Amino acid sequence: MELAAKTFLDEIIESITLSKVLIGLLIIVVGSGVLIAFRIAFRKIRTNSAFTDDKSKLTALTVSYHIIRVVVAFLIILLVLSAFGVNVNSFIAGIGLMSAVIGIGLQDFLKDIFSGFLILFDKYFQIGDAVEYNGKDGIVIAFNIRTTKIEYLDDRSVISVANRNISQIRRLTHLVDIDVPLSYDEDRKTVFRVMTEIAHKISETDGVENCVFKGTQDFSESAIIYKIRFFCEPNDRPDIRREVLRIIQDELAENGIRIPYKQIDIHSK
Repeated sequence: MELAAKTFLDEIIESITLSKVLIGLLIIVVGSGVLIAFRIAFRKIRTNSAFTDDKSKLTALTVSYHIIRVVVAFLIILLVLSAFGVNVNSFIAGIGLMSAVIGIGLQDFLKDIFSGFLILFDKYFQIGDAVEYNGKDGIVIAFNIRTTKIEYLDDRSVISVANRNISQIRRLTHLVDIDVPLSYDEDRKTVFRVMTEIAHKISETDGVENCVFKGTQDFSESAIIYKIRFFCEPNDRPDIRREVLRIIQDELAENGIRIPYKQIDIHSK
């Protein structure tokens, strides 16, 4: 391997002449200009309403841009080597062999690439989607073949997630469930009436699309669990959820219904 690399480098050095250097520099300048022009065009196109209003198109455009940029850069390298008189076919064959060897040590990198294509073609999520990662809600603000960038809704911090961790990312919907524990001592009819009124009041809250009282959800050791379900934009979920909890708390207190706390009975002899 070392001998082959040395022979390859010697071939490049021996083939270098002033004219070839000038041609190589010209190729680099022209290629760089193409990359810059392509980047400017990409930024202009992505602001077009056809892409800003369609998340799938925007995601596909972003990924295509990164792929084409890599391809163009690789072609520039091949053209420069060809200008220096290097046998490009042997160079490509050498890269294929090296890729097979390096690939063993880059399994995670390759997993990211593979998962990136799965995300793109399956539309698992797209730029602008609300998602949950590590128990926190956020917005997908950038995506490429290797990584996904998420901006958390609570503190606006941005994290980069390797695409191989796709199973840990959950796309959020408009549906939000809130479980309300109430004492077994509360009158069932009163609870149902008050909870129905609460759902109606929540429906009138700004940002809430609809709200319904779903009834009894479960029987726990210290309380009966009732479920309220509302719908809102995932981006607005944290603030609206806090407002919904406030409405529930105030309305229960106004109707004399207490939310029980877990009690521990201690028996002594």
